[in-house]
Amino acid sequence: MRQESLIPGRGNRIWLLSAAATIAAVTGTAVSLGLLAPPRCARGAPAASAVSSPSGGSARTPRVISGHANFYDPGTVAGSCSLGPFRPGGRYAALPRGQYAGGAACGTYLEVRGPSGTTRVEAVDLCPACSATTLNLSRAAFLRIGDPSSGMIDVSYHRVANPVLPGPLLLRVADVGTPGMLVVQVRNTGNGLAAVSVGVPPAGPAGGDASGGGARVIAWHRMTLNRNDYWLARRIYHHGPFALRITDIQGHQVVLPQVRLLPGTVVRTATWLYRGTRRAGSRPAPATSAASAAGC
Repeated sequence: MRQESLIPGRGNRIWLLSAAATIAAVTGTAVSLGLLAPPRCARGAPAASAVSSPSGGSARTPRVISGHANFYDPGTVAGSCSLGPFRPGGRYAALPRGQYAGGAACGTYLEVRGPSGTTRVEAVDLCPACSATTLNLSRAAFLRIGDPSSGMIDVSYHRVANPVLPGPLLLRVADVGTPGMLVVQVRNTGNGLAAVSVGVPPAGPAGGDASGGGARVIAWHRMTLNRNDYWLARRIYHHGPFALRITDIQGHQVVLPQVRLLPGTVVRTATWLYRGTRRAGSRPAPATSAASAAGC
């Protein structure tokens, strides 16, 4: 597992402290909706292992929505999902408020059909001015399915279940400057997330980790999703390493047992949330793994 410092680009600062004050508990909403897309390496980052559950059954039948699409330029800002800056020519979508679901749709994928064809887009932003069924697509995505001179086109679209993952899980830890608050973004999940929990080991008499025979007891704290796609937990005064349990809406679950979540860092894991769908040339994630990542 590799850890790097998190240095936002110019014009791309994420104001998470104010977002933390308006936490939206939307994990249940994520399940019910039909729609849910050079750093400095820290030395001494410990290797981490992961245990992954088998695939969680068959994917639900997607709900197809008929609506409209227009286009915009995502630019170099972070966007509402804090996923930017975006690569030129990327296929992205900004969603109306209902489908954005308070951040639960961030990083998921939609299959969009228009007059000229079909394209797959990643949900990366909120479109406050869009009607309930209107998508705001990046120009590159719009060009694949329609004529930009039309301005707005008729489309139909649905959420993609278990899409090809862009890579192993990546964690971004925000530095909010508030003691006891842990703020983590989980990327490369493919599906929407149903829950994220942080596991804190018990403290010994001197404040260190408790030791002794038998299995280690971990106190799990369920985190809450905010509208910028960050998961928050309060009153976490342990210095780590932590365990992180990640569960998506399709039933896939992984547990990262030894993770150092230092404020302002990026943790690159070697763990994939699910197996069976991957990019050409990438390694599949095993059903049960104990993979270790080398240091920097």
